[in-house]
Amino acid sequence: MVEQTRNLTGGIFALARLREDDIVQCIRSLEGAKHGGIHVFVGTSPEHREALHKSPEEILADIPARIMQVR
Repeated sequence: MVEQTRNLTGGIFALARLREDDIVQCIRSLEGAKHGGIHVFVGTSPEHREALHKSPEEILADIPARIMQVR
């Protein structure tokens, strides 16, 4: 299906949580796309930080490490 977008002037972007399995699935879904990318997000509200059991500093430090895991 992504191949049908080859004539678009824009690109296709996927949205992933900061989880390795989400990022890997986005990579797979964009295979064959002429222009594509992945937007990665992580919730940083006090409620999200509590659920993650991480401080703001730990969340920021985790971002490059997670992205590098799937390269």
